[in-house]
Amino acid sequence: MKRAIFLSVPTTVLALLSACGGDQQAGGSAKMGTPEYFWSGAKQTFSAKDYAKTNDHLTELIRTENPYRDRAVPWRLIVLSAMAKGYSELRENLEFGGRANRGAAFRRFMNDARQLASRNALEFAESFEKFEKAHTGKTVLLEFPFPSGNVGMPRELAVLAKGETPDQAKVDAGRKRSVEREVLLLTCHALGAGEDVAKAQQLLQGGKAEVPRETFMMAMASALYDHSKLFTPMKLNLPDRVEFFNTHSREALDSVPDSKERKALLAKLDTQLKEAKKLMGKK
Repeated sequence: MKRAIFLSVPTTVLALLSACGGDQQAGGSAKMGTPEYFWSGAKQTFSAKDYAKTNDHLTELIRTENPYRDRAVPWRLIVLSAMAKGYSELRENLEFGGRANRGAAFRRFMNDARQLASRNALEFAESFEKFEKAHTGKTVLLEFPFPSGNVGMPRELAVLAKGETPDQAKVDAGRKRSVEREVLLLTCHALGAGEDVAKAQQLLQGGKAEVPRETFMMAMASALYDHSKLFTPMKLNLPDRVEFFNTHSREALDSVPDSKERKALLAKLDTQLKEAKKLMGKK
């Protein structure tokens, strides 16, 4: 299922994208435009926490058949999902702040963050759909530097949530820390370490780990469910997209053995799907 994402992008959104992506050149000594260039560039920008640029490099790698393509796909899924969740967290904290301080700046930045969260979430879901169909192995190779950061809620978001009037610098700082946190958290979950950073770092020692397919798919299923909440009635109110994410989350769970965690997520998906179908007039 393909989705049209944007026809135009507001100026403040462009500012957020610019802050995220920049014009940093990477690739080391590799010839520009080659798979080696993009792979080296992805590692450099990832280590520099320039995740939008990392996504750009990884996107180039998955366009053609090359030695890095299979390694780029799961890495890109983590980056896309983390950016979507980071923007969503930014939006939520701006919303909290807006309730305390009803300035127009909150609404403007909140709407921009919501649009970026939606765009990255949809791209993540569509990319996962392709990955799920193409990947049939028993393990998923994660090969990238272990991300630095902190799993605690960023102080920069707390400042916005308390109602301090936002400006571009404050929003950029909140966005940056939020995305960094989500990259770290999703990497930990994709490795099967929960939120245990030390364990995850050990599993990805040397920048490479063979993860059981069911472990990776459980992390993706949870991420898809998290992103679906962006489209619920209290937010964007797009029940068809809730159904879209819900369906793919269930498909991801098909390859996950029965467990307490799986049952809990299925229960949440069942409740969510009933509400979405009711809104769409479906049984």
